[in-house]
Amino acid sequence: MAEHPSSLCSPCSFCSPVPLSMRIIPHVSLLPLVTVTTASIQNITIDDANGDEVTGEVPSYYGNGWNARSASTPCTGCVSQPDGQLFWNHTWHDQSAAYSPDASPPIPSNFSFRFSGKSVWIYCTLPGSDIKASTRLQFYLDNNAEPDSTFDYVPPDGSTYAYNQAVYGTTSLLDGEHTMLVSNLVSQESLWTLLLFDYAVYQRDISPNATSPQSEPSTSDAGSTPTSTSQIPTSIPSSYVTATTAQPYGNEDGGRSSPTAAGVRIGGAVGGVFAAAIAIGILSWWGVRRRRKRKSLEMADMTPYPTATQKPPFASAGIARSLMTTAPALEQQKAPSPTSSGQSTRAVTDGTVLLGEMARMREDFERLRSRIDGPPQYDHVRQ
Repeated sequence: MAEHPSSLCSPCSFCSPVPLSMRIIPHVSLLPLVTVTTASIQNITIDDANGDEVTGEVPSYYGNGWNARSASTPCTGCVSQPDGQLFWNHTWHDQSAAYSPDASPPIPSNFSFRFSGKSVWIYCTLPGSDIKASTRLQFYLDNNAEPDSTFDYVPPDGSTYAYNQAVYGTTSLLDGEHTMLVSNLVSQESLWTLLLFDYAVYQRDISPNATSPQSEPSTSDAGSTPTSTSQIPTSIPSSYVTATTAQPYGNEDGGRSSPTAAGVRIGGAVGGVFAAAIAIGILSWWGVRRRRKRKSLEMADMTPYPTATQKPPFASAGIARSLMTTAPALEQQKAPSPTSSGQSTRAVTDGTVLLGEMARMREDFERLRSRIDGPPQYDHVRQ
């Protein structure tokens, strides 16, 4: 391909002598950073019995009537008999309270836990209609006197236990240390209430700059499970909830979703978008560069060259003779052969065209000289 003058190339980065690989590598190397920085949210589970799987801190239970239950140790004297295999870690805490018009208002039974994050969800099992109990809960954040939310559930006729139901959820907290207190309320409207607490989930930032929870590990000998990063389940039917200010996030089939990294999925998606954008940018840059080169070649090809059909205007025989004397010298010039540095093939083509033009000029000169040097023409022969 022909070498083009520098004037045909605009002074831009596309003409930079930096190799293509060196221009691509800095952009591609950013992809791992994108994925790492976006995968920074982790879901941590607080089990009713085993506690926080990171800090080991176990929830505190206050009041009377609490029963620590598990699938392996059934409670024969308890009214509620749910399937223990459907609870997280096969454990739960059972607390029931009854309203009596002759007795003083009962003191609510509570449980509380601490967490460090910006979102939290609380999961319980809701009773069926066979035991004639409802679930009425109030939630207090960070020792506030007013409840942050109230959850009321009355089981419809013919219903059974609903497992893995989120009775509270919020995502609008400031990232930091928080305390949650849950009360099991009893009133004249709800003669008997039942609380079956299973577990809670909170979200924390696990990026390198995030601070770790400051809670001290519990002295309990209960072992913690591997760190959970499960998704938040879907909500229970709104017809089950008579009054609530918190959006529930339950899973009606009772099965807790398998541990999966939600933050990693988000990071992978964002990293894929960045990778696609960088790839498109590289392809666009390469296409523009090729178009500019092609345009430069087309501009060079538009340069006019003399053709064999054009005849030079000879003013006199003297001019023709002067051209004739230079023609042999030009004819003897040969087309340059390519050198080790790679000369253009256009030089060979131009030399061939020039030699052809000189040959055509020599033929025209011979015809012109024959007319000038020939014998004079007479109109008639002398007698």
